[in-house]
Amino acid sequence: MRELLGRVRAILRRSEGRSDIANQEELDEARRLQERLMPLDIPQVPGLRIAASWRPARIVGGDYFDILRLGDVAICIADVCGKGMPAAMMTCSLQTAVKVYASQAAHPREVCTQVNRLTYESLAAHGFISFFYSLIDCRRKQLTHCNAGHNPPILISGNSTHRLDRGGGVLGVVQQSCSIGITGKTNVHSCPGTGS
Repeated sequence: MRELLGRVRAILRRSEGRSDIANQEELDEARRLQERLMPLDIPQVPGLRIAASWRPARIVGGDYFDILRLGDVAICIADVCGKGMPAAMMTCSLQTAVKVYASQAAHPREVCTQVNRLTYESLAAHGFISFFYSLIDCRRKQLTHCNAGHNPPILISGNSTHRLDRGGGVLGVVQQSCSIGITGKTNVHSCPGTGS
């Protein structure tokens, strides 16, 4: 993580005072660094199929997702307000915060509250993050989630689809917000052909 932030800072230092901000080679390097934030392998759970893809609107930006194996599986989706290098740098900080606070024992509401606290301190009212965090209880096949202003993810379960739209405000705007604590629970049915 420090290497990643160091490289992004070096790219920004080299681009200071230039009208084109950064040449194509530097932007390509920044994109490769951001790609390293994304999971290489998506953990799979017997009876469930988890899939994701990432395609930024620009060469670098604030889009982020991660799938963490914590005994159970945690899914994080976020979008940092803004574009380009500043959003990409904030995405690095976001990933670090998520990995610090995410654990099998941490309720999604608590993860959102802690990430909000750090985001509020870091952004100092100069931006926000839409954020979705969920924890899948693999044994019970139950997904508990907290949505902080993010576009609702779609859960396909059995033959039905559900928009996980229950949630509250974005992160980083208000230091403590009771609306961030809104959570939902959904039962996840086994996928055909996955063995459970």
